[in-house]
This record gives sequence, structure tokens and C-alpha cells, in this order.
Amino acid sequence: MKKIIRVIFILIVIFSLGLNAILLYNLKTNMNKKDKETKIIDDKKIEEINYNKDTISRLFMNYQYDSKLADSEKIAIFDVEKVTYVGYFKSNTAKKLYYIEEKYSCIEGTDCVSASSKVNIDKDNNNTTTFVVAITPISEDDAEFEILDYKIEDTTDFQKDNHKEIK
Repeated sequence: MKKIIRVIFILIVIFSLGLNAILLYNLKTNMNKKDKETKIIDDKKIEEINYNKDTISRLFMNYQYDSKLADSEKIAIFDVEKVTYVGYFKSNTAKKLYYIEEKYSCIEGTDCVSASSKVNIDKDNNNTTTFVVAITPISEDDAEFEILDYKIEDTTDFQKDNHKEIK
């Protein structure tokens, strides 16, 4: 009688372990599906984010300060004059290319902003330069910036669009 009870107990333990394994597998599979669905929804939301000029200006200027491309203690004037949408990247349609024209003036000298392209200086000693910037939205109030050059427009990944000034 003890042997029968022991065998039944062992069978119940094996059966319950098997059921637990099946349940854990199903739970993991369902979680992976939800994660993929959430990522697709998030990607769609990110692609739908359209920044206005003020948001791009604020985010890009903060990026320059954080990346040590601009020294706030040496700047007298620092403003984004114009933002122009140029196109997007085929490999990541949320990533868009912009021309960002900045106007700045240094308290002393001209080394308060690192500019990768030509800098024009007007009669009031204000500097103007245009950055070619790829912007990938992260959220409504955050973005990833990549300063590039005009050659990026010649790559096969880039899709030129109608130039549009962002207001």
C-alpha cells in the first residue's frame, strides 16, 4: 500500500512539474508578443512626433551645451534663426534631416560655439552658421541629435523631400 501511495505521489509531482513548465512557456511567449506589439506601437508614436521650431531650437541648443559644443559662459547671443526640414532616412523613417541655422555672438573672440560648417560674421559681429542635423525623436520633449554634413544627402539611405521651413 505504501508503494502505491509513493508511486501516485511521484506521478502527481511529475505531472505538476510538467504543467508548470507548460504554463511558464505560455506566459513567456505571451509576454514576448506583448513586448513586440508595444514596440510597434511606440515606433508608430515616435514616427508621428513632429517638433515645432521652438522645440527643435531648445532641444538642439541643450544638446550643444551638454556635448560641450557651446560654452554658455562665453556666449552673449545664442538663437536658432531658421529650421528647415530636408528629408528622412529609409532605414529609420522616424529619423529626419534638418538644416538648423544659428545666430550667436561670443563675449570675447569667436570660439564659444563649435561650428562644423562655414561661419558668416555680420557687421555687428554676430556669427551665423548652418548645421546639418539628423534628429531621431525619443519623446515629445527629447530627441537624439547627430551633426552631419551635406554629403549625407548623396547616400542611398537618405530620401530627399520637399524643403519645408518649420515654424
